[in-house]
Amino acid sequence: MKKRVLFCMLVGVIASAGLASFWLIRGHAVEAQNNPPAPHPLAAINQKARFARSGDLKDAQDYIDEVVRVVAFDGVLRGSPLSVIKDRVGRAESQFRRGQTAAISEGKIVRTVNGLARKFKMPDYVKTCSYEVRKLRIALLQNFPQVISQTGGDVSVGSKLDPQMSPAEALFVLGMMLHQKVANPEFQMTPTERANHWANAHNHGSDSGNMVDPAQDRSREVRDALDRAAADASMSDALHLSDVILNTMGIER
Repeated sequence: MKKRVLFCMLVGVIASAGLASFWLIRGHAVEAQNNPPAPHPLAAINQKARFARSGDLKDAQDYIDEVVRVVAFDGVLRGSPLSVIKDRVGRAESQFRRGQTAAISEGKIVRTVNGLARKFKMPDYVKTCSYEVRKLRIALLQNFPQVISQTGGDVSVGSKLDPQMSPAEALFVLGMMLHQKVANPEFQMTPTERANHWANAHNHGSDSGNMVDPAQDRSREVRDALDRAAADASMSDALHLSDVILNTMGIER
């Protein structure tokens, strides 16, 4: 019996935590009222990221569990693939914090997303670049300060942010990027559109204009393309894809 491939299941959960991340990137904030603020819903992941820096394996595994929850992997990576990702990235994070494995570069996120886009014959605007990865990480920094690597000080695209990530951050950024590619028009541009948009923003001091044809529903196109790509994929393909993703990202076994 044919099943949806893992990637299709992964990016198909935008209605849950993915939409939350979309609004984070869009910069919508809720100002405090007279009542005392409630505990921040993202406090746990920042706390666990801080604890994981000790290099303790249990702390690292707890951190990866939280990454999987926040990025909404729990609802889509069922059974073996989810447990494999948690175990492998948890061990890699612990080893990284003890200085036993190398960091993951932003370029590995670009390579992974673009490889998936090619594999599943996605439109060009699903592909990403180093600029987008840096833009995303900067946008996430305010809400995830313990997750996103940084060198200190104010940050802007292209500076003040360490391009090397821990395995946990790399997994987190990958998941958030996939959500943007499905739901966020700011991350649904071809290289030419992206360059034109950047030039317009810097020439006129505003990036609020239309980025793409407003009549084109790219989120729907992405979902339709994923459905077509999934139609002929077997469950073995889905189970294998988690390894492909982690291998491409450079996360050691």
